[in-house]
Amino acid sequence: MKIFKCVTSGDELFTDDKEVDIFNGFYKIIGCNLIPKKTTEVLRDYPEAEHNFESPKDDSKLGIDVVVNFKYKRTYFINKKEYASYMKDYSKELMNHLGIETEDQNSFKAEIQMAFNQTLEWFNDIEFYTTQSMQENGMIIICKWEAADDQSDDIPVFYYYKLGIKMNEIAHRKVKVTKKVHWAI
Repeated sequence: MKIFKCVTSGDELFTDDKEVDIFNGFYKIIGCNLIPKKTTEVLRDYPEAEHNFESPKDDSKLGIDVVVNFKYKRTYFINKKEYASYMKDYSKELMNHLGIETEDQNSFKAEIQMAFNQTLEWFNDIEFYTTQSMQENGMIIICKWEAADDQSDDIPVFYYYKLGIKMNEIAHRKVKVTKKVHWAI
């Protein structure tokens, strides 16, 4: 199993149970599904909905699988200028974590700038999420609802800055049983 983590915060982002694609060379993207979740989880993720929230009879509501499973939190930017300020700080933090040398900084900055420009184009049509730790300089994850080829409804597609992801592979251990024990009563 492969677990993809945020380089700056170390938080888990997603696993290889999702199909990962590359978008424009600078985003890793995954398509997600809606899954049932308890009313209490909905109110935790969207506290602003509490006064307008009608609890379903079965006490469940749909949530986005990756948001529920990895405990993302919805976040907001008032405007593009506020988002630009975040990206400036995040880029510096990411360069420090990656140990990018002076001669490689221009290509790094160019790639981050392309991703940033794409995000600005979508700014009014996307949602922003933080990882579980909500670390100030951690990756802000972008969610864009898009039409899937084989579905009539839009699905949530999550975009992650490619440079801000590291992959950890978890080896499955096989347990070998060497001796059986019989209990007598």
